[in-house]
Amino acid sequence: MLSCSIDRSINEIYLDLPVEEVWNTLVTPQGMNQFLTYKAEKSNPAQEISKGDIFKLNYGDIENNSKVIECTPKKSFTLSDHYESMTPDGTIEQFIVTTKFELNQKYDQTKLSLTVQGYRKNLQDQWLRECLELGWRRSLINLKSVLELGMDLRTSLFTYPRLGVTNCSNHLISPEGIEGNYIMHVFPNSPAEKAGLIEGDVVTNIGDSKTASHQDFVVAISHFQHSTDHVPLTYIRENQSYCIELPLSTHEIFTGQINSKHTTMEEEQKRREALAKQRSGAGSMWARKNSNE
Repeated sequence: MLSCSIDRSINEIYLDLPVEEVWNTLVTPQGMNQFLTYKAEKSNPAQEISKGDIFKLNYGDIENNSKVIECTPKKSFTLSDHYESMTPDGTIEQFIVTTKFELNQKYDQTKLSLTVQGYRKNLQDQWLRECLELGWRRSLINLKSVLELGMDLRTSLFTYPRLGVTNCSNHLISPEGIEGNYIMHVFPNSPAEKAGLIEGDVVTNIGDSKTASHQDFVVAISHFQHSTDHVPLTYIRENQSYCIELPLSTHEIFTGQINSKHTTMEEEQKRREALAKQRSGAGSMWARKNSNE
């Protein structure tokens, strides 16, 4: 990500392809489904996009109703994005930002610049900013892999172990505070809840890695991709430091991987709401399911 103010994020990538091919992948439902979405629909059946077109985009447990508000063919287009994100307890959170794609031919390559703008200076928006920035970075890597190598890397890029929390960099809470990740919410039946983590805890280390930023947190937890048991974690609560060991989870309810071809958002929301009500410790639905896996 390029350095910028906290109301936006900017990513750039170079692709060994002509502008026309990159453009067609970015602006058509068929192209989006190759590298980005599980299911993309467009209000206007015409191949070319134009101002006013509306896309309905599904990324698993996130849906985006996206309207084209600016379009210069094969050069740039801007979307007004209305994200609906489903948490592991079935809650739907909504966010509105704009996303601008700019393409420039650079000799035999295409330079793609992507700017997401409109984040407010509050915890939820800054959490979204950190998540989307990292998500777009990985999606652009996948775009490059799909277009240049024919390989869709979504599963390996996005499926890493999770604690089952909503978290963001602690410096968003207090610039002079502890370097770590502030836990905004702990999801029911998650590894974090079972380990006793609560809202307001600040995770400072996972394993041997410091987690000063959101990206540090994701990188550190990704190190345990193939070994999710007995992960050391250090956190601070009320100025006291604690060290614990806990398992991580790669269950789809925490990773966001939903097969939208077989499950609708409404069906998944009802399932998660039901699961969230099962909070009876060792006898919970979640505990029984994991014991058999």
